[in-house]
Amino acid sequence: MDDVLQAQGWVESIEQGYAWVRTERESGCGSCQGQSTCGTSSLSKLFAMGASPLLRLPNELGAKQGDRVVLEMPGSSLIKQAFLAYGLPLVGLFVGALSVNVILTDAQDWQIASGALLAMVGAWLWVRLNHKPVQPVIKRIIRSTSE
Repeated sequence: MDDVLQAQGWVESIEQGYAWVRTERESGCGSCQGQSTCGTSSLSKLFAMGASPLLRLPNELGAKQGDRVVLEMPGSSLIKQAFLAYGLPLVGLFVGALSVNVILTDAQDWQIASGALLAMVGAWLWVRLNHKPVQPVIKRIIRSTSE
């Protein structure tokens, strides 16, 4: 059975059958007793200061503006998307560097770095143009503004 990831969010607006949902950022540091002296806790608070992005999701449950909703997506699709977004360009970086080093036996550092950068950007562009990320779905409405 596939793990299902859940998150909560608020419907900020409704537009032509879609809901614009802002998710709540969560940090595992909130319940840790060592958070006052931990550098990781400080970093997570620093990076969590910005607003989370809006998601445009099909509004099949008829959520209304201001509703609190639960979003779900398969855990395996998140892992796949993370690999495509971060792993594939990183693999491209190494493959590009190694390829230049093998093809040009006495390659200079700038040539290896250029090959690595070119392959990384190429892998990133391929992902950007060919991969359609799996979006979460609105699974249920927790609290409606009309209540």
